[in-house]
Amino acid sequence: MSSENKMWDEAKSQYLHQVEKALASVKNSRKKEVLDDVRSHLERRFGELRLEQQSWENIQKIITDMGPPTDYAELMDTEEKPEKEKLSLSFVGAAIIIFAIIAGLMIIFPLIYKPVDKQEFGITDFDAAVKDFNIRPYVEGGLYSAIVTIVNKGTKTLPKFRLNFYRGEPSENLNLHGKTQTGSHGAGPIETDEVWRESSSPFALNEGLNVISVVLDIDNTVKEADESNNSAELKILVENGKVIEQSPFHPTETNK
Repeated sequence: MSSENKMWDEAKSQYLHQVEKALASVKNSRKKEVLDDVRSHLERRFGELRLEQQSWENIQKIITDMGPPTDYAELMDTEEKPEKEKLSLSFVGAAIIIFAIIAGLMIIFPLIYKPVDKQEFGITDFDAAVKDFNIRPYVEGGLYSAIVTIVNKGTKTLPKFRLNFYRGEPSENLNLHGKTQTGSHGAGPIETDEVWRESSSPFALNEGLNVISVVLDIDNTVKEADESNNSAELKILVENGKVIEQSPFHPTETNK
């Protein structure tokens, strides 16, 4: 084993240990899946380096680009909340409160309504957009990774948000392996005019037509000036195990 590979194994193991330690504080059934995805992402990034690029500086850049290990715990912590925390009121009590609010709004809304100036309320400060979306062969033969390039077209730094890759229409909620979607990817923060590239885990293409999609901000936590540029799809035609045609990505409209 070369000295570069030893350095990489040491840096990777240390980072994975820190991620595992951070995830230990979160009650979530998908912790192992997230850890495996982080490990796969690390291996892909290192595998993309040519031999002469496998320096300590580039190894550290890969680790830095992955973000603080605590970020994965924070994303999962906000993902699932116990149902008992959500239902603090009885059904009857909640219904009464909702009815009272609606009745009040019906009375006062016509009196106070005026068109909202998006610039005044800062809504145009954020705008995440799909700049590029494609696939590339994975280091292991026969597999591919989907890669999305996200650009911040807004005037303020985009906060962290979640995204997902899908096989077929996002409404079908299938991951790239054709199974029900259970995981997600994280992105951000992203400075104005800067980009963020996120890769999927390795997957296989089927014979015939393959439709691969991506959707940004799947929780709709970032209020943007333009929500129509948050998704895109690729169409890839495979014959005899080879990609013979791939359409340029095009934006799609997705109800999130």
